[in-house]
Amino acid sequence: MSKTINPIKKAKVKQARLEGKSKKQAVIDAGYSENSAINAYRLSVVKCCDEEIARSMEAQGIDEKAIIAGLKKEALTGKNSSDRTIAWSWLGKYKAMFTDKVKSEGTLSITEQEKQELDSIRPRLSISSN
Repeated sequence: MSKTINPIKKAKVKQARLEGKSKKQAVIDAGYSENSAINAYRLSVVKCCDEEIARSMEAQGIDEKAIIAGLKKEALTGKNSSDRTIAWSWLGKYKAMFTDKVKSEGTLSITEQEKQELDSIRPRLSISSN
């Protein structure tokens, strides 16, 4: 028998997620235990709330374009500097400007001897061969 979601806790989780709280913090604020919060991303109440929020935003026409347009407007015309700074920050995050990760694509050719050397150390490095 599957457990049903407590509607009061669900409403609290949904409100916390709408306020921008993490899944873990939303679950704690709703009254779930710390142990439940550790695995909040697995809880059906969180999945259900996030799906409802996404459907609601879609129904209201709030999509990626609308969000970016709103952030641009706030960044350029916001009433105070902290709001403008936050908007610029989110736009930078959207463009992945603040990351140390580098995406690289291509092919690599190695000699048979290099392949054998790689195969001999692969088990110690936990690298799969693709």
